[in-house]
Amino acid sequence: MKKIKSGSVKPQVSAIPPQEQMPSFSFRYLTTNKLFNFEKLDKRAKGEWQSALAERIIEITKNPWLYHSNLPKEQGIETLKKQEICFSPYEYIFSPDEKVIVFRFNSGKGRIIGIRKDKSPIFYVIGFDTNYSAYKHS
Repeated sequence: MKKIKSGSVKPQVSAIPPQEQMPSFSFRYLTTNKLFNFEKLDKRAKGEWQSALAERIIEITKNPWLYHSNLPKEQGIETLKKQEICFSPYEYIFSPDEKVIVFRFNSGKGRIIGIRKDKSPIFYVIGFDTNYSAYKHS
């Protein structure tokens, strides 16, 4: 068997600009407030909300962040000041100027609320809004 010399082959890595990265999801900071986490989804019409959420997450991950930013808020994203939401993420402290990102799902009846740290592709879900109570809706 032929030995590979260490350092002889350098992997080629191409950096993808943040706006062209595809979103991925994490629930690391999902609130423990049961009005805005999976417990609330479980109490809504069984199956309808969970299915709609899964479908929307799959749809979101198929397009880059820039795509979602260029759509109207009904199909893309909406941003809020952290002070506008009425619950706290689990073990996460907002930076002073940090924004909250909102994706709509279930025909606009629900919201996926989260954060994106330092232009990372990861969307950290911090809560769900199923009855327009997580923040003031206009």
